[in-house]
Amino acid sequence: MSEQENNKTEEIQEQSEQENLAEDSPNESPQKRRIFTRRNVGIAFGAAAVLLVLVAVLGTVLYRIGYFDNYIKAQFVAKMDEIGMVFAADVFEVRISPLRLVLRGATFNDKLTGEKLFRIGEADLGLTITDLYAWQLSRDISIDTTDLRDVEAWVNFDENGNSNFANLKLVE
Repeated sequence: MSEQENNKTEEIQEQSEQENLAEDSPNESPQKRRIFTRRNVGIAFGAAAVLLVLVAVLGTVLYRIGYFDNYIKAQFVAKMDEIGMVFAADVFEVRISPLRLVLRGATFNDKLTGEKLFRIGEADLGLTITDLYAWQLSRDISIDTTDLRDVEAWVNFDENGNSNFANLKLVE
């Protein structure tokens, strides 16, 4: 019996050595995992759909709470400051479709002297963004239509013939 047991143990050892050699042999390479499986493509499409929904919800929430209005107002105030005016408005609202700017109670004063230049009771401006998808950080916005109501303008001349609009640096 001991001889049979020895033979069996030798056979088991030979089999395990052959399995070890088979695993280490360079002729057989391990199976490569495929990247584009149905499961992975489904997960990628699902993740993209969830991301798209989150971006849409975030954009809607930011629009509703007035984040875009405040951002555009800051840009508008900065541009008026470059021209030489101080701008203030009771209502500054940007509407998306169609792109419009609504102003109520807007006042424009001279930045240097503080004199009133003009006041707009209500304004509805139709806007267009040129080169929206261009590879640049700044966008040009053009005013296509204007609907102004309750407008007052003050023009004062000094003894040299200069008006209160003389301090403005108009952008071409």
